[in-house]
Amino acid sequence: MNIENDTPFEVAVVPGVGPEMRPVATVVVKATYEIGDGEVAPAATQEPVAYADEPLGETGVARWEADTAPFKPRADVIIAGSVHAPGGAPAPYVEAGVRVGERRCGVRVFGDRVWEKASRSSKPTPFAEMELGAHLAFGGVSPTGGVCDENPIGKGFAVVGKRQDAKGAPLANIESLERPVQSWNDHPEPVGFGVVPRSAASRIAALGTFDETWRTERSPLPPEDFRFDYHNSAYPWLQFDGYLAGDEEIELLRLTADGRLSFRLPGVAPQAVVHRFASETPGVAGSDGQPPAAGPGEEAVEMHLDTCVVRPDDRIVCLTWRGVVSVADLEVPEIDGVTVRLGG
Repeated sequence: MNIENDTPFEVAVVPGVGPEMRPVATVVVKATYEIGDGEVAPAATQEPVAYADEPLGETGVARWEADTAPFKPRADVIIAGSVHAPGGAPAPYVEAGVRVGERRCGVRVFGDRVWEKASRSSKPTPFAEMELGAHLAFGGVSPTGGVCDENPIGKGFAVVGKRQDAKGAPLANIESLERPVQSWNDHPEPVGFGVVPRSAASRIAALGTFDETWRTERSPLPPEDFRFDYHNSAYPWLQFDGYLAGDEEIELLRLTADGRLSFRLPGVAPQAVVHRFASETPGVAGSDGQPPAAGPGEEAVEMHLDTCVVRPDDRIVCLTWRGVVSVADLEVPEIDGVTVRLGG
């Protein structure tokens, strides 16, 4: 496929199944910006389109997910970074916050703790820096069996027969400011600024029903009750209906060594046009008995800014726009090329 890219960014076209459960080609534009003093500028080295999730060490958590989702119904803002104690001096806990436009959310991050009694934890171990991820949010596996469906890879979840059985069980490091854990059998909603695990109940439910009907009638297509919400990976308070405008101001507190980072997104808007093969081209859609093309020979693509990954420690923000184009058949060539230019 010919890609004419008149932007400094990375471009890819990904085949898949779209919102109406029909074949689509998804145009992906990924831009990497360096964060300066309140402003951003295109980075000299652009991050490639990611075809796999980026792991957070060996924690089982993703720092960010692949860019290959065919469609997202909302925008995600992901903060892939660490909480920093003021002045770099180890502290038992640190309060950190994120603001995107008028949207605000905050957490309290503790050093490691365990339950000493049913309603009393040990003193948190002071820390200077802690890389955040779902493995530190509420959830996980109970010491006596049982799994937290909302976050199977977290910590702090306990199912015990007697309250004294909870002694020595760990607590989550990341807590909501509004709903701190008070007792070993509390069950708060997991919170964070990063990626919700693919194994979380909220995402698994969106996958739909993989039963005998699916196996015999639909496989390898998604189930009929599949919801594209599965591809939204941010915590609910950092998901945005109607996508991002691309000029939002973002402010981070205690997520950098100097305590505060504030900048505005660049306000650019990539424009994309797909070009389909002429029907007389042998072997393509519309020729030699092949299914006709799903659209006109040249078609503008509606692009949405649906992913913003901020990497505070690297002073980088990656923006991903996605646009969906119908095709007749994933196995029959139809798209000859795509042209991407910069607007906004």
